[in-house]
Amino acid sequence: MTGIVVGGVELRGAGSVPPGTRVFAEWNESGVNNAAAAVTSPDRWIESHTDSSGRFRVCGLPINTTLLVRAVVDGASVEPVPVVLLDGAIGRAELSADKQVQRGALFTGIVLTDSTRVPIANAEVFIAELSLRTRTNARGAFRFSEVPPGTWTFGVRRVGYGPLDAKLTFAANKSVERQIFLSRVAMLDSVRVVAGGPAMIEFEENRRLGLGSFVTREDLEKERDRRLSTILASLKGANIIGGTNHAWIAGGSGSVREGLHFPDKLEQSMGAKLACYSQVYLNGSLVYKRSTDPLFDINTLQPDGIEAIEFYPSLAVTPARYLDPNMPCGVVVIWSRR
Repeated sequence: MTGIVVGGVELRGAGSVPPGTRVFAEWNESGVNNAAAAVTSPDRWIESHTDSSGRFRVCGLPINTTLLVRAVVDGASVEPVPVVLLDGAIGRAELSADKQVQRGALFTGIVLTDSTRVPIANAEVFIAELSLRTRTNARGAFRFSEVPPGTWTFGVRRVGYGPLDAKLTFAANKSVERQIFLSRVAMLDSVRVVAGGPAMIEFEENRRLGLGSFVTREDLEKERDRRLSTILASLKGANIIGGTNHAWIAGGSGSVREGLHFPDKLEQSMGAKLACYSQVYLNGSLVYKRSTDPLFDINTLQPDGIEAIEFYPSLAVTPARYLDPNMPCGVVVIWSRR
């Protein structure tokens, strides 16, 4: 069952706002159900527009969920209004825009494949300096509702695509909208694992040294119906953090202060906590490099698609190829099947 929010937007001292003013009802679907969390990086939202008298209607909204209803009036601040829809109820939200008050900027956009213009879902978009982070939806869209004025670096990451980092300047009470294009990165056949291939030769050499933990295709076949986090939990020195759907691997020994990752609100809502997370290599590419990067969810990979796994829980047992003295939290190396 879904609900409806109706209301209006007024410009203080000037009556109604122009027709077509954008109105959003936003909420978090990833386990955080409060207005404060929805302010900066909502997981879900539905957009509507005002009519000639400044009235609006937003349909198809979830019930028993905290919603924030906000409007975007260029050059004016609009205080969002929280609404909770009960079964069969219609919510109301009256919004007031004030040009004398300053609020953060609205940052919206869509992430597309550069060659085909196909939307990229589940890409991580973040402004690390502000600890703001969200993911694109099925249409490749994202939004941050409150970005403080200033020039900040934002990044976009998605496995299988080249990363993007750029600087943007945000002004109070303004909106910024961008189309972002990511290039696919080739997963070369030379690093996709086949029996006797270069990656497997290196895997076997590392296994003979016996310094880490190793999972073969044969091991994975026995566990094919289990999540990858469950399989990795049995490895020596591995600390699996997360819940049923999302999980991350941590390691480390001795002093790990430099490698501690402070999860943001989105990661916390998925079950992440302060920990020393291991670097993650996928087919030779580093997909989680440092503590300021978005965490890599190991449960996004299926055991059926993996040929072999190496795990080194600390610097003392990590091969030179993967050794980074600044990241003492261990390394997990995952090789996918052809």
